[in-house]
Amino acid sequence: MATAEIFRDLSFLLAIAVVSHFVIRKFRQPTIIGEIAIGIVLGPTVLGALRISLFDANLIESFAALGAIFLLFLVGLESDFRSIFTKSNFFVALGGVLLPFVVGFGVAYAIVPGTVWGLNGNQFTVAAFVGAALVATSTAIAASVLLEIGMMRERVARTIMGAAVVDDILGLLVLSIVVGSARPGGIDLLGVVLLMLAAGAFLVVA
Repeated sequence: MATAEIFRDLSFLLAIAVVSHFVIRKFRQPTIIGEIAIGIVLGPTVLGALRISLFDANLIESFAALGAIFLLFLVGLESDFRSIFTKSNFFVALGGVLLPFVVGFGVAYAIVPGTVWGLNGNQFTVAAFVGAALVATSTAIAASVLLEIGMMRERVARTIMGAAVVDDILGLLVLSIVVGSARPGGIDLLGVVLLMLAAGAFLVVA
């Protein structure tokens, strides 16, 4: 893609984001609501279903990753690392992992037929993937709302963000185990351990 096209798309996206910010503020709602609504319209749900492509998919993916990096970097500047890994946050995150996984697994196991064909697919594997998918948190959305209302330094915000970070780590572990169980060779325990060590090292360095 040419540089001119990249700047054109980026300028268009920024203009849409700014306009949505002022429009949604008129209704006294968090700007994240307008951003999600625009994403639904521009994404595969609306324009994608109509086979109308305004932007390059790879470019949008890169912009989204870059935006998430900047947002979480800003959250890191506003957060105290020592307040993240506390006992209360761990138990909140543990509940946020176990409850969605158990409910998602149970519902999917009851709905999915007993004979499911696919790449190493069966009823248990499909249900486990559904449960693991529900474990994922919306850390960036929570951070965006808390930053906007100026509550990032409040105790409740520290609990929310701390539990979300721990939840993401536990969710990564659950997803690694589920993906490993679906492979012909079974779970790669060494790979899971290395993945968790890498995630922990990233948090410490960050």
